[in-house]
Amino acid sequence: MGQRKRSSRPTRPSSVPEEATRSRADTAARAADTAGGTHMFPSDRDSLKLAMDGGAHPFPMWLVDRVKPALIVDVGEPLGSAYLAWCRAVQLLGLPTHVYSLDIDGTGAASEHATAEHEMLYAAFSHAMQLPLDQALEVFPEGSIDLLIVPATGAHTPASLLDAWMPKLSSSAVVMIRGPLGEGSTRDAWDTMRDRYPSTEGDEGRHRLLLVGADAPARIHDIFGTQDQGRAIATSLRSYENEGDTQDTDDAGRQMETVARRLSAQSSELDDARRALAEKEHLLRQVEDSRMSYERKIKALTRALENADIASQATLVNLREARAKVDELLGSRSWTITAPLRGVTTAIRFTRDVVKGSLRVALSGPRRIAARGWRQTMRDAAQSLTHPRSALKRLRGDTTLAGEKPVYTLSPPPPATTRLRQRVLIVAEMSLAQCLKYRVLQKQHMIQDLGVDCTVVPWQDVASARDFLQTHTMVIFYRVPGFPPQLETIRMAKELGMPTFWEVDDLIFDAELYKTNSNLDDLHKKVREGIMRGVPLYRAAMLACDACITSTASLADVMRSAGVATVHIVENALDGETIRVAEEINVSPKKADGLIRIVYGSGSASHDTDFRQAAPAILNLLRARYDVRLTIIGSLNLPEAFSAFDTQIERLPPSDYATYMKRLGNCHVNIAPLEPSVFNDAKSNIKYLEAAILKLPSICSSTAEFARTIEHGQTGFLASTPAEWEEALFRLVEDAELRRQIGQKAHDHVAAHYTPETMARERVEPILAPFRRFQKDRLRVLGVNIFFEPRSFGGATIVAEQVARRINAGNDIDYAMLTSLPTSDVHPYKVVRYQSSAAEVFAMGLPFEGNPAFDFDNPYPTIAFREILRAWQPDVVHLHSIQGFGVQLAEVCQAEGIPFVVTAHDAWWICARQFMITREGKYCHQRKVDLNVCAKCVVHPALNPYRQFRLHEVLSGADRLIVPSQFFRGLYVDNGFNPATTVVNKNGVVAPRRRAERSAPSGRPLRLGFVGGEGPAKGSELIKQVLREMPEHTNYELLVVDGALNLGRRVIFESTWSIPGTLRIVPAYTQDTIDDFFEGVDVLLFPTQCKESFGLSVREAMIRDVWVIATDAGGAVEDIVPGENGDVVPLEDDGARFKEALRRLLDDPARLDGYRNQHVDMIRVFDEQAAELSAMLKDVAARNPVDHDPLVERVPLDLRGA
Repeated sequence: MGQRKRSSRPTRPSSVPEEATRSRADTAARAADTAGGTHMFPSDRDSLKLAMDGGAHPFPMWLVDRVKPALIVDVGEPLGSAYLAWCRAVQLLGLPTHVYSLDIDGTGAASEHATAEHEMLYAAFSHAMQLPLDQALEVFPEGSIDLLIVPATGAHTPASLLDAWMPKLSSSAVVMIRGPLGEGSTRDAWDTMRDRYPSTEGDEGRHRLLLVGADAPARIHDIFGTQDQGRAIATSLRSYENEGDTQDTDDAGRQMETVARRLSAQSSELDDARRALAEKEHLLRQVEDSRMSYERKIKALTRALENADIASQATLVNLREARAKVDELLGSRSWTITAPLRGVTTAIRFTRDVVKGSLRVALSGPRRIAARGWRQTMRDAAQSLTHPRSALKRLRGDTTLAGEKPVYTLSPPPPATTRLRQRVLIVAEMSLAQCLKYRVLQKQHMIQDLGVDCTVVPWQDVASARDFLQTHTMVIFYRVPGFPPQLETIRMAKELGMPTFWEVDDLIFDAELYKTNSNLDDLHKKVREGIMRGVPLYRAAMLACDACITSTASLADVMRSAGVATVHIVENALDGETIRVAEEINVSPKKADGLIRIVYGSGSASHDTDFRQAAPAILNLLRARYDVRLTIIGSLNLPEAFSAFDTQIERLPPSDYATYMKRLGNCHVNIAPLEPSVFNDAKSNIKYLEAAILKLPSICSSTAEFARTIEHGQTGFLASTPAEWEEALFRLVEDAELRRQIGQKAHDHVAAHYTPETMARERVEPILAPFRRFQKDRLRVLGVNIFFEPRSFGGATIVAEQVARRINAGNDIDYAMLTSLPTSDVHPYKVVRYQSSAAEVFAMGLPFEGNPAFDFDNPYPTIAFREILRAWQPDVVHLHSIQGFGVQLAEVCQAEGIPFVVTAHDAWWICARQFMITREGKYCHQRKVDLNVCAKCVVHPALNPYRQFRLHEVLSGADRLIVPSQFFRGLYVDNGFNPATTVVNKNGVVAPRRRAERSAPSGRPLRLGFVGGEGPAKGSELIKQVLREMPEHTNYELLVVDGALNLGRRVIFESTWSIPGTLRIVPAYTQDTIDDFFEGVDVLLFPTQCKESFGLSVREAMIRDVWVIATDAGGAVEDIVPGENGDVVPLEDDGARFKEALRRLLDDPARLDGYRNQHVDMIRVFDEQAAELSAMLKDVAARNPVDHDPLVERVPLDLRGA
């Protein structure tokens, strides 16, 4: 046994000394019973003999017997043989004395053997502490110490210690100075103390005694008496110092025999202690496993709280800003001026709504009256006069939630079981404490113990339940009624390829059998009717699912008879909380009041009929035995006959689980009566399990589950008749040993068969195993792009789609995408999973946020993103374009241990103006961004420094910074990013399906194309200027792309262009129509006013033999060879150079007759880009292997704070 660890503070800082103070009165009273003088105590010889017989040192034995101290304090003595001598003396004399060893210097080391002896024999009254002097003084009340032992040498002198401890000494205190004094000041101090107090010295001056107390009785004064007395003390001191060497041979022999006997007994005790230690070590390992589980739970809670805190702060900021804007609007002059107009508009709208609504009501009147009755229809019509919109919706039967209709039709994804790591979602009724514990949280822990992630969400939170469906592979609906939204959730789960299970632990799905529960008769009529109305709802949900889970074989049979093909039985088990609570209770003694308690636990108000099964037997027992108490925990209406035994009935209110178990453990016999019925045959054996783990014997009704679980007469008693109840009760009440035996056997039975590990392995694993179909056979990458099919907006989105499509066409990488959808299609920050033509997609509802910081630092997407990571398990995350999602996605990757790479398609990461276009519409020519310059340009100058530092910090943590051109690589390196990890992955384009065959431009108008859209940034104004300055040239046709036409609206109009030649406004091309578009174009105009990262449309045109005239726009012109496949004009061109290049072609269009781009090999296609990117991603994954840990506990949503 190792050295005992001493605490820095005493376990009981004040209660022990106070107890010692109280025991002093007992000691004094005992002494008062004898006559005065020294002869009322054993003589020195008697003390010595008792010490030798008991194996104790003579001097401590003699001194303790004389002083009769209630409290001994040994200062400066580590746990060793000298200190144990005081303990041994106290034990042999049978005194109510407390002994303290105080190591105030912190230098002493207790011996291993002394520690073992102390723990085994003296721990009940002896306490070893290590703490500084000032703290040690605080432990003891004033006037409490009767015997103080201090060292003669050390960091503190005897005189200083005596002064420090003086207030703590009692009126009869004796102080012992241990060890030789030496010479000098210490010797002088002793002489001073001798003059102040009666004293005596031991042999050769090794030990000294002082009588400090002024009111010591005669037996103590005698110690400091005659010279002969002093010699006797000296002899005893030598015995103490030399451990009895001065005793004669016979005494030594007897002492050896005594020591041998004690050693033999101690050896046996040590064997028992070793066995106990082994059991404790096993228990400690279990506790350590539980501790690790709770640490994971704490981490999950901490993360949830952090997210909730961030979200709440952001919400408050938004609220303050919204209120400020509303106040500003309401106080504005325009609001005041337009008030009359708003009043007229409101009145018109009100009248219109009433008229339209009334017409609809008139047309639907007969139907409404038939459905809702005449009176209710009239009430609805009357309400429409004051609340037209809401009331008329009810009148029309429109009870759907207000909201936009979905815009996009999404294709179903592949089955969840094959695409996602196995994760189980439990959609549950969480308002019933016992059900939550035994059927929800217990199952969650079992599933997680099997290495499978599990999330719990309340069934009423439909949006969250559907959100979690997207990131789980199986779903259990526990006690969920079949309201339309819940039935739709079940349908959605099936569409996602998820096996669905419905679970319940009673007969709430069968109306006829549920009525066999006579306890219903004890409920209020409205409550009873409400319960019965729910039965068909539960049945509908049950039959909508693929399979069922229940707690008993009887319930499983009823489910099968109702039409459920597959039913799994998962009995209730003993979870970690129950076992830990039970272990604490089992080592605590029951109340020692001579009473025997029969306990009945009632979980609800519907058990009166059940209790009446045992009532006659209990009445007879109370009548026969006044020492028996009926303890009722919870609500129960007793029969009238029990009123005669009120004094024998104890009622305890409902409580938390730990308190309930403690109350249960303080009783002696547990009863679980149930009325015989099909309903009760379906009930589980929880009452037996809870009592059994507390070693409490149970008497239970002979229902199916109790009969299956209990071995009658061995692990409990079964009773079906009043006589059987009475026999079992009297047997257990009258035989304490029988109670102990039955309780122990019951405990051993449930500990062997109902542990969560056993239940998880034997019951839960067979449910999960058939659906463990996910095989991760390729490297997995999750991309993030703000848009994705079907919202294919922008060049970055086209690149993301095309690259994902080609990577997935290979065999070595599985590439999925996180994107956004409008909140008309997905709830804000919730997720839907679907399949696009390019990749599997997780789409998050991304609302507009008024807080400008949320564009780059949005806290809300993190929870859903983390769920996606844990479900899809990527080896690398590729942040492609994350405006609106924000950089906290990268921090989630870091927290999950997943490397991430970033593709920078623009300057968003280094400039609040994404394309570095100033307020004046000009390119900002900063090469290294200067915040002082930016402060004069950005929309939120106060926010910009934080934005810059925040984004720089996150981007610096990327394993790769990928850019599409050499120009952009230089820009990011110049702004402080690592050249070694900043790499170029040149964008590709879709290769033409055919070679363009154009008629000769010399024989027709030259066809010009512009795809940049309206606005100064892309150069539309420069084109207008140049063409208007050449009125002599009309031999051209200009095709201007209006991307809004694909959405059914227009943003570009002929009236704003007014050019001499022909103008055609056309829809944007797609990747399917790109060849047709460019086949109708000879020259692409690309007069952008900013430095582009790449210029996708330039490459799309050039690879299709289209000449390009472009401003010097960074990465956009890297593949242009001036004069051979296009022209490059200065970015700051005022129009002269652009006009010159265009005029050359208009003057001589024959230059383009039969034109072919001779440098087409400089243009990269998407296949090449995808191959290079794949190699980069593989390299990152190889350098940063990911350990996906599924055992991170999911907190029930109502605890998540989100």
